[in-house]
Amino acid sequence: MSSSTDPVQVGSASSDPARPRRNVDRIRGELAATVAALAAKADVTSQAQATARQLSAQVSDKARQVGGQVMGNAPQLIKAAGPAAQRVMQDSPGAAAGTVLAVVGMVMLRRGRHRRDKARKAQQRRRRSTTHRRRRWGRVLAVVGWLIRRRRRRRTKKP
Repeated sequence: MSSSTDPVQVGSASSDPARPRRNVDRIRGELAATVAALAAKADVTSQAQATARQLSAQVSDKARQVGGQVMGNAPQLIKAAGPAAQRVMQDSPGAAAGTVLAVVGMVMLRRGRHRRDKARKAQQRRRRSTTHRRRRWGRVLAVVGWLIRRRRRRRTKKP
């Protein structure tokens, strides 16, 4: 009834003594794989990161496609806009010059605003660090004062 491949052979001299260890190792490997799969399912952050990477790749591919289409259509758009721009220049050169000056002015204003914002942020960082140092020294002095008062109290209690 019992074949030579039957795992349960009680008292058989021909059974391999390393067989149970191999079975345990095999089962241990299967359990490790199962636990790893469950841990991967439970790790929400890595799943979110993987999804973010996939979406990022999709967005960048789509952006490349759209950029290629725009660059492909750019010569046609320029050809279509060229005569209209020439007509505007011929009909009202003051309007064209005004537009150019407005664009240059906007660029200059924006650069100035950027510089002011940058300087303001740097000043805030400097101010913050000074305030932080003052607070830290205030805490140090408070601790030193507490230690001095405690020492005086202990001296007065000892007589």
